[in-house]
Amino acid sequence: ERCFLSGILVIIFFLVYNIVLAFGSLEGSPYNKTNNSFFPYLSDKPLSEDGYYMLTVAWNIADGKGFAYNNNIKTTGVQPLSTMLFSIPAIFIQSFGGNKYDFARAILILSALLQVIFAFLIYKLSMSISNNTEKGLYFFISVCVVLLNFKVLLNFANGLETGLYLILLSIYFLSWLSYETSLKRNKRIIIIGLLSGLLLLCRLDSVIIITTFMLLLLFMKKIKIMQLIFIVLIALLLYLPWQLYVFNLTGNILQSSA
Repeated sequence: ERCFLSGILVIIFFLVYNIVLAFGSLEGSPYNKTNNSFFPYLSDKPLSEDGYYMLTVAWNIADGKGFAYNNNIKTTGVQPLSTMLFSIPAIFIQSFGGNKYDFARAILILSALLQVIFAFLIYKLSMSISNNTEKGLYFFISVCVVLLNFKVLLNFANGLETGLYLILLSIYFLSWLSYETSLKRNKRIIIIGLLSGLLLLCRLDSVIIITTFMLLLLFMKKIKIMQLIFIVLIALLLYLPWQLYVFNLTGNILQSSA
């Protein structure tokens, strides 16, 4: 119980830190390498330059302009799933008359919540592959490793798809770990197919991980060839609308950023 309580306190500390960071960060742009403020500029860090590109498209989606960058120029240079996720807070910010700085603050808070979810998933993964019954200890270690690591924070709060990608990968592997003990394997196959499609929408290069993992499972006789085909079909059907959009806009199969 003490370990669980300590883990909860770490989560509270982490969330408070990120809320203070989000609302304390400065608007505008830095003019010098250093400033007299304790807080960074929103335009400087932790949100990245590439992150602001994706956030601009998310803002325009919320504004009814679709996948468009500045001057309503249509683009395929974003990861669609995370961009659509980021457009949700943008809709609320615009509804209440907020500006893009308010949107950046909302993204920092959303990123912190995603990082907490990732910490729970790491805990679930560690418990799934271990016979140790010390749940509290595993929870505390998982929370500390994920939430007290500044490098992890930067990867979640950069305005890109990294955090969502790690979450989906964790859920993906958790689904496979529970597959062998599941009594409803057909339902589990459908879920894995949907997760595969979401991974492709999150980052197209996840196809390398998915393909390698599937072939390994097939080689180890953990799944049958028809199950593999079914998973691939579901994933491709979920990815198909974005693929058609990319081809219709550019005439190419691949988007400008994968």
